[in-house]
Order: sequence, then C-alpha cells, then structure tokens
Amino acid sequence: MGIAHHKFNLDVKKAEIDGFRTQLNRHLTTNLYQHLEEGRI
Repeated sequence: MGIAHHKFNLDVKKAEIDGFRTQLNRHLTTNLYQHLEEGRI
C-alpha cells in the first residue's frame, strides 16, 4: 500500500506539472503570435 500509494501521488504531481507547463507554453506561444501580428517584434 505505502509504496504504490506514494508512486500514485508522484504520478499525479507529474501530471499536474506537465499540464501547467502545457498551459504556460500555449499562453507564451499565443502572446508571441499576437506580438508578431501587431508588428512589435
């Protein structure tokens, strides 16, 4: 129970971090394209 439960918690944390990273990347990419369209870069 102990080790399996701990592993599950680590997997959940990793999924949360991966999800956050994906959102962050999408946000940065969207901002970059907006700046390009506005001619700031």
